[in-house]
Amino acid sequence: MTTDQLRDSDELLQRMELERPTIAQLRDALQAQMRRYGFEDLVGRLAEPLVNPELRKDCFDGSVSLFAEWRTESGALLGYLLIHGGGQIYAEFDVLRAHPTKPQWVIEAMTAWGSPDQVKAEPRLLPAIGD
Repeated sequence: MTTDQLRDSDELLQRMELERPTIAQLRDALQAQMRRYGFEDLVGRLAEPLVNPELRKDCFDGSVSLFAEWRTESGALLGYLLIHGGGQIYAEFDVLRAHPTKPQWVIEAMTAWGSPDQVKAEPRLLPAIGD
């Protein structure tokens, strides 16, 4: 590894550690929504470790965001989170299930966003395919 790669690796590990509470808040918000809609079997998938973390520099303002993914053991993408340098946060996790009480809708994903002080979450809906 070069000196730059080691520095980048250390920077990533430090940022992951720094953002641990925010990652937990995003996870909790997504899990609460899954429980609310009766998708208890998906809650455990969010307990899986995040993979492919990376720091992404914004070419406009120079801030550095943390990006990481949730994937299955076989590598299929389940969701991701993004924690911007300015404090804004966003996460989404694929659900792709019928809405439990509104058959005209499908829940595509659960999303969470906001700031570390205030995380909001809700399902992202798509119209169901009619008969």
